[in-house]
Amino acid sequence: MLQALLSERFALRVHFEKKNMAVYELRVAKGGPKFAESQAPSAESSGDLWRPPAAGPPRPTMAHVVRKGASIADLANFLADQLGRPVHDATGLRKRYDYSLTFLMEPGGRAAGPQTSSELKPEFGMSLIDAVREQLGLSLQAAKGQVDVLIVDHADRSPAAN
Repeated sequence: MLQALLSERFALRVHFEKKNMAVYELRVAKGGPKFAESQAPSAESSGDLWRPPAAGPPRPTMAHVVRKGASIADLANFLADQLGRPVHDATGLRKRYDYSLTFLMEPGGRAAGPQTSSELKPEFGMSLIDAVREQLGLSLQAAKGQVDVLIVDHADRSPAAN
């Protein structure tokens, strides 16, 4: 409905193209996955992902995510939202799983970036990439990959009248 409205009012025309971009590949790490196959009939989540500190300046805090009956595609979408880069599932895991993940969250609601060996480690917590490896037994590897990108072909500056 929204697409039809934008098309009608702004003469919006778009299409998708595949572009080669930076992505993460989600793979099973050495030692295998550290989560169980789910007995839940469908995906459900519990717990708050991020809650801002009660007072004072913005500061990193811990996020705790619990999922029951989630697919690896669901996990890849969550990771892509947090990392700001597409995540391709290369695990080969096709069932539904229960998992819990605790990681460092930056002020503003995004996962803390990866730590390099030369950087100081945070006082508490770990980056999302490290948490995925240590808590889930999966690894996120930087790669290049094909991603569907929305291309705007045309849009009028002013909307058409009702």
